[in-house]
Amino acid sequence: GAGAIVTTMEEEEESESVVQQRVQLSDEMMNSELDLLLALSGAASSRRSMPSSSLDDDGSASHSASSSSSSVGTGSTDVARNSSSRDNQKSSNASQSKGKNKNVQEEARNESNVWLLLQSLRTLGLEGLLYDSSPAAAADQKAAAAQRIYAVAQGGVGATPAEIVDKYLTGTTGTASSAEADDAVPMIIARRAELLRWAEKCHGQRIGSVPTVRIGGSGVQAAVGYLAKPLGGSSVSAAAPTAAAFGATAFGSTSPASVMADDPADLALLQACLVRLKSGTVQWTAALNLCRSSGQPWRAASMSGGNPYGRETVEEEEEDGLMLEDAAEEKKEEGDATREFGNPDRALWKRMVWKTSRALASSSSATTSRCTELEGAIYALLADDAETALASPSLRSWEDGLLIYLRSKVSRYVEEVLAAHNDARRAVGIRYPYRGTEHGPSEREQLTATAAASNRSEPDIFRALASSPYANVREEAADPLRAAVAAIVTGSDETASFITSAADDASTSDHSMLR
Repeated sequence: GAGAIVTTMEEEEESESVVQQRVQLSDEMMNSELDLLLALSGAASSRRSMPSSSLDDDGSASHSASSSSSSVGTGSTDVARNSSSRDNQKSSNASQSKGKNKNVQEEARNESNVWLLLQSLRTLGLEGLLYDSSPAAAADQKAAAAQRIYAVAQGGVGATPAEIVDKYLTGTTGTASSAEADDAVPMIIARRAELLRWAEKCHGQRIGSVPTVRIGGSGVQAAVGYLAKPLGGSSVSAAAPTAAAFGATAFGSTSPASVMADDPADLALLQACLVRLKSGTVQWTAALNLCRSSGQPWRAASMSGGNPYGRETVEEEEEDGLMLEDAAEEKKEEGDATREFGNPDRALWKRMVWKTSRALASSSSATTSRCTELEGAIYALLADDAETALASPSLRSWEDGLLIYLRSKVSRYVEEVLAAHNDARRAVGIRYPYRGTEHGPSEREQLTATAAASNRSEPDIFRALASSPYANVREEAADPLRAAVAAIVTGSDETASFITSAADDASTSDHSMLR
C-alpha cells in the first residue's frame, strides 16, 4: 500500500543520487595518471570518497529537515503548506549538497595537480624538481637558451622548420656525456616545456565533460545540455536556447533589432575546441577533427596553421599484392614517399590570427555574442597574444592565466628559433629562396608583439596572477594549494620557504594536509 509506494519513491531517489555521484566521480577519474596520484594522496582520496551530503559546513553530520518533521497538518491547507515546505527544504538541501560536493571535487583536483606537478618535474631529475632560481643561475640559463637558438639555426640551414623546432626543444637534459653535451637542452627550456605539458594535463581533466562526437543535427540536444555548465564566461540556460538565455547580439552591432541567439551546436563546438586547445596537441587535433565531423571544415582550416612546415618519409603500404599510391602522387625517394606537413606560411598565419583575436576582442561586451567571445579566446591562444587572452571572459581563472603565460614562454622560444633559422636560410638562398622564407616582415612583427613574454620570469608570472584585475583570479591565487604550485614552479628557495611557512601555519590551525 502506501508504505510500499514510499519505499519505492525512496529507492528511486537513492538511485538517482547514486547515478549523479557516479557521473561526478567519472568526471574526476578520466585520467589514469591522475588516479594514481590521488591514490598516493590520502587526504584527497579520503575527501573524495566522503559523501558530501553527510557533512555540514563545520564538518559535523547533517540531518535532513524533512526527516525530522513528524507532525501532520489538520486540514488540506496545512497539508499543502507542509508539502510545499518539505519540497523547498528538499530543494535547498540538494542545492547545498551539490555546492559542497563541487567544492570537495575542486579541492581534490587542486591537490592532485600539485602531486602531478611534482611527478612531471621529477622526470627532469633533481635539477628540474629543485630548480636553482638565484639571479646568477637565471642569467646563465637565459644566456644558454639564447646561445642554443643560434647554434641550432645556423647549423641546420638545410633542415626543415619542423626539424629545427624539434631539435631545439628536445635532446638531453641534466648530466650528459661529452658526446651529448653540445646538444643538451638548457634546463630552463626543458623545464618550461615540461611545465606547459603539466598545465595542459591539468586542463585535460575536464575533457570528459565536453562533446567528443559530431555536434549538430540529433546531437544538438546533447550539446544544449552541455551548455548548462559552461567552461568560462557567463552561464547560459539549457532549457531555452534563445537570445534572452544567451544574452547575445550580433557582433559589431549595437542595435536592439540585431539581437540574436547563438546557435547551440556552434556554442558547444567552440567550447569543446577551447578546452581541448588548452589540453595539448593531441586534444587539439581531436578538436579539429570534431569541427570537420560537425560540418565545419572551414573552421578547422582557419585554426590549423600553427604547425611548422616539414617533410617526412612514409613507407609504401601493400594491400592484396597491389601497391597503394598517394592520390597527390608524392615524390618518391629510394622507394619511399615523402609527405609534406605543417604550414610553410606559418608566420603569415600567426599575424592573421593575432589581428583576428584583437578584432574579436575590440567589440564591447554588450554587443558580443558568446560564440564570438569563445572564438576570440581560441584565436588569442593560437596567436600567443597573452594580453588579449588574459582579458577574455572565457579564460578568466588562475589555471587559465598560468597556462597562457606558460604557452607564451614556450612559443616565444619557437618564434625565435624559427626566425633565426629563416635568417640563415635567406642568407644562403638569395637566388633560390627556401620555401617559407618570404615572410620576414611578419616574423619581425610577431617577435616584436611577443617581446614582453621573453622578459617575464616565473616570479613575475605569479605576481601578475596574484594582482589580477579580476577578483576570482586573486582569490584563487591565495589558495594554499595554488601557492604550493607557485612555490614549486618558481624554484627551490621558494619551495623551502613555502614548506616552512606551511608547517608553521599547521601548528596553529587545522592544516593537516599542508603539514
